Amino acid sequence: MWGCPFPGESPFLKNEYKDIFVILIVLYLKEEGIPVKFEKMIRYFFYALVLFGFLLTSQHVIKGFRNMAAMTYNTYPLIYVTIFSAMLMGALIGLETLLREAGKRGKWKVNAEKLLFLGLPSLYFTFKSFIPLPVFLRASTPPFLPQINPETISIAAIVFGYALSTSFYKKI
Repeated sequence: MWGCPFPGESPFLKNEYKDIFVILIVLYLKEEGIPVKFEKMIRYFFYALVLFGFLLTSQHVIKGFRNMAAMTYNTYPLIYVTIFSAMLMGALIGLETLLREAGKRGKWKVNAEKLLFLGLPSLYFTFKSFIPLPVFLRASTPPFLPQINPETISIAAIVFGYALSTSFYKKI
């Protein structure tokens, strides 16, 4: 057996065809000169399933909140869910690094520089629109703190989630 990760019957391929399918893929990759690391292929396949599954699920949830906002005229839940799902997507992108660190020995440490120079600014730009400032401070905003478009808030939230999930490491 090739150590296929799908025990029992598969809805797509029967067990006897599954091995043939795997053999054909491995032979093709070897013929093309591509080194075959089957475990790595399976790991990235499931990682992609988790990422794209979360993406599709979050879009479905956001669509529901968008419909609710259209009926109630309350957009705050939609905004918070959108930002939170973007942060989770960033954390999922950095999950591989976090899991690699979890397999190491040692004590957990925090990369404070990454959180300070990458995480904090992205968190600021994510919630900049929600931070109440007095009128005199709004008028005198320094030019190095540019205005953020609403479309860019999700990108800043993804960067924050990634910075947060990759800021932890183990040191011996």
